[in-house]
Amino acid sequence: MSLVRWLLPLVAAATIAGGDWLLDRVYAPRALEKGSVARYVVRASTDAVFDLHESYEKEAQAAKESYVPIYNKDNQLLYQARERIIAAALTRPLSSWRWPPAAAEGGAEEGQPSTDAGAERGAVAPVAGEGEGADEAEEESATRTQAERRRELEAMLRGFFDLLEPYFKAGVVADTEFPNEKDEIRIFWSGLYVTRPVSGLHRFSVLRPALERSGRQFFFKIAERPRKEMLDFILQRLPPNLTYARENEKFIVDISQVTGLKVVLIRRGEVLVRRGAVVDSRAFYGLRALAAASGGAVAERRAVLARVALLGALLLVFAVAAREVFPPPFEGYRAETLTYAGLLLLSSAGTVLLAYAPVHAAMVPQAALPLIIAAVVGRLPAMVVAITMAVGLAVTHVFDLTTMVVAASGGLAGALVVRRRRRSATLAAGVLVGLAQMAAFEATSAMTAGGSTYAEHWSAAQAFAGGLLSGVVALLALPFVQRWLGQSSRGALRALADYDRPLLRRLREKAPETFAHTLRVVNLADRAAEAIFADRALVRVGALYHDIGRLEPGGAVAAAEAAAGVARAELSHVVGGLRLATEHRLPPDVRAFITQHHGTLELAAERDVAEAEAASRGAVVDPALFRYPGPKPQSVEAAVVMIANRVERAASTPRAAGDGIVALVEREVLALFSAGQFEECGLTQKQLGAIKTAIVSFLESGGEDAR
Repeated sequence: MSLVRWLLPLVAAATIAGGDWLLDRVYAPRALEKGSVARYVVRASTDAVFDLHESYEKEAQAAKESYVPIYNKDNQLLYQARERIIAAALTRPLSSWRWPPAAAEGGAEEGQPSTDAGAERGAVAPVAGEGEGADEAEEESATRTQAERRRELEAMLRGFFDLLEPYFKAGVVADTEFPNEKDEIRIFWSGLYVTRPVSGLHRFSVLRPALERSGRQFFFKIAERPRKEMLDFILQRLPPNLTYARENEKFIVDISQVTGLKVVLIRRGEVLVRRGAVVDSRAFYGLRALAAASGGAVAERRAVLARVALLGALLLVFAVAAREVFPPPFEGYRAETLTYAGLLLLSSAGTVLLAYAPVHAAMVPQAALPLIIAAVVGRLPAMVVAITMAVGLAVTHVFDLTTMVVAASGGLAGALVVRRRRRSATLAAGVLVGLAQMAAFEATSAMTAGGSTYAEHWSAAQAFAGGLLSGVVALLALPFVQRWLGQSSRGALRALADYDRPLLRRLREKAPETFAHTLRVVNLADRAAEAIFADRALVRVGALYHDIGRLEPGGAVAAAEAAAGVARAELSHVVGGLRLATEHRLPPDVRAFITQHHGTLELAAERDVAEAEAASRGAVVDPALFRYPGPKPQSVEAAVVMIANRVERAASTPRAAGDGIVALVEREVLALFSAGQFEECGLTQKQLGAIKTAIVSFLESGGEDAR
């Protein structure tokens, strides 16, 4: 490995650990004042023990005296109660409101109640001798009058609620809960704590006279008694929107019993304070104990350096293993950079998620990175990444053994399920990852003697949710990752395999022999790719376009030309094919087949002829003029197309008629192997044997693709 290869994992480790340290400084403050509101979820970064049995009595009393009470606020109560109270009021008879009759009907003066039962109906006793028509007219008039009065009643009730609205927004408190001894209170409203002065609040006892004055101004045409009765009816049924929070009782009891607390053990990862909660005594002194247990700034720097060293060693092992075991994907920097960047993003996202939500660490989408690696690189590299990721996150975060096992189980399950270029499968894989993580959580909890409690089952459910979230994250990120790596999607490959595309149509019409050769190579390569579980879609498309350079001028020459001219023409189809592929915007992973299907092979026959001719003239021939520019195959898919192309060319020569199929395939594959063409693609001997067997079987069956 070059110096850069050694430095890259160390730089990545320092970046990940440094970023995690910075986020810890922002989201996990060690110093929180007692009684303050925590802006983030604070977890214990180490194990600690503290004893409150013999100290802090004065601090407890001071905290009790300076404590700011908390009230819960709900402005929706006014709107929820309005329709209910109005409906209840309208069901009462009008006479119960001491409703005065209209002036036109000779009713009482304002303030003089009318108890006549006929007033409720809005009618008078009939006069003897009047006809039935007059009775019907009077009944209709009474009904109309009653409806009008009910509408007036409803309008006045709604008007009282409009008068109540500004008081409610400021805060209405029951007299028994009004904080007389405090100058200000803390209000929990819409998920936030705000501090308000007590002078801006309203008691129910003070609210009534204020509403009476306002009602007298707005409803001056209505008698005073109905106004008071309506106001009493509303206030008796209306709850206050500021209620004394139970959190106060918990806090007061806690700080009053500080001297009774003895030894308290804190485990790392334990939630001390939730976001939006008030810091109680246990959390406050727990944070002080953590600060003492950590040893201060010097110990913190040592912890960061140790974290960088551990993570750097892990990433160095990963880098070496990745290049030794899976050289093709990790020969360049992109696949390796993807792993490091994924670790950094997952670490940062995990810190932010755990800071804003008091969830278990298994909720972090840890399996997203192995799912992405499996889809763009392959299963085996994804399994290595899954283990690296689980240990790496355990090093950077305060994760316990259970979380590390959960992360490794989910990552391995995702790596085994997802196949290359199967982006749509990542969402379904997320379900299996979630099940694997949930099972791993339950198993490790049982092995570590964890209780079968509601909290344990809820954490297991969060592990399942973390798997689902991993599938969603992988599904959303894969298009961008594939574009960055220059990898075509499965849908793009299907579109490129259409024979009516411009390049393939030109090849079919202008070079029919080359097109026929191409189809035979496609069939051979597809059968070989199937045998070794390679990416068949990519192999078929790569085989279709590997010889498009023969469409370029000079791609084919007459046999009478000199050996050097033949060599130049043969070599030019690689350069010409690359130019055509660029013009037609073929993706990088398809263009690779054009340059790699001949690798760095030599045109030995042409070189020998050219050397003989040059020797007769006393000249020297440059061997580089008879060698393909390469590079050698960088993937097993490119190696498969190289073998299929070589075997098909050899099988089409007159010499092949006297050779057996097995001998021909063995000879051509051995020639490629001896020339070192498979050194950089990671093709194993087992895979090579499977390829030869598949090609021989295909040729012996007649060479026809029946699928």
